[in-house]
Amino acid sequence: MATPFRWEENRIRLYLSLGLVDNVLLGQGYIAEKYRRSTPPIIVQKRGDILTGTGFLVGNPGSRQRLAIVTAAHNVDPRDGIEVISIGVAGDTAFHPKSENWSIHPSLDIAAIPVEAPESCVPIWPLGQPTVLARTVTLGYPRIATTDGPYLLAHSGEINAVVNSYHGERKLIISNLVAPGNSGGPVLDEAGLCVGMVVNSFETEHQGGKSVANAAIPAASIMDFVLPMLT
Repeated sequence: MATPFRWEENRIRLYLSLGLVDNVLLGQGYIAEKYRRSTPPIIVQKRGDILTGTGFLVGNPGSRQRLAIVTAAHNVDPRDGIEVISIGVAGDTAFHPKSENWSIHPSLDIAAIPVEAPESCVPIWPLGQPTVLARTVTLGYPRIATTDGPYLLAHSGEINAVVNSYHGERKLIISNLVAPGNSGGPVLDEAGLCVGMVVNSFETEHQGGKSVANAAIPAASIMDFVLPMLT
């Protein structure tokens, strides 16, 4: 029978192998800066409008030379008339796709494409386990009025619940402040592991007004989908 000490020892071993000890020691501000270059804006054109979503660089601990950008499928799905212009912006980190087409999950709001990435970009590992009231950091590119381009916004929060939708989809409910443009952005725990990806909000109309719960797809679903292209 494993003891709590041994369980903690295994966690420390994982953090060492993935280069996460600095995240634990230095905190959320450090995590946001460390993964800034690994979280590019997804610039697209849809029916003549230029729009911005968020993606993040995912790696496989067992095959670290293989990398992919993951985002929400509704950011890049060509069936919705979307044309991807770039992953990243000129003058900053740019990612070069190894494929012409995004892989779209058949039922979940997930898309991914294998990429080449600069050495300065640190992969994000979708290996986090969601725990209610665990602290989280979201990274993304919501539109900011009067600014001259996309800017990465970081928000701290916590996991409030793990729920199932009417369609049987497992979702995390998070308190982090997100808005259109955050879709496809990572939800990171205090060690910098990805516990989920921001996708949408659940809205409920009631007599007193409207309640909104921000939702994310759990990391396990992301890893199950992207792992075949990283091996």
